Amino acid sequence: MQTMFGRPVNQKMGVVPTVVSWLFKSIHELRQKSGTRFSIRVSAVEVTGGSGHETINDLLLPFVNGKCLHFPFH
Repeated sequence: MQTMFGRPVNQKMGVVPTVVSWLFKSIHELRQKSGTRFSIRVSAVEVTGGSGHETINDLLLPFVNGKCLHFPFH
């Protein structure tokens, strides 16, 4: 089964990890060439339900402790 995060059987990356990897690779290359600084904000929500009874869940909330998270570029 293919998911947004990949296939568990053969460990191929799905859409989300592929896009995030491409984004950080592109930022790293631009930063090396021009010295430009970047700021990235990410949201991940899940919408479930239907017929006017939708529920929105913040998928990143369990990882936040009331402050912004900063990840270094490698």
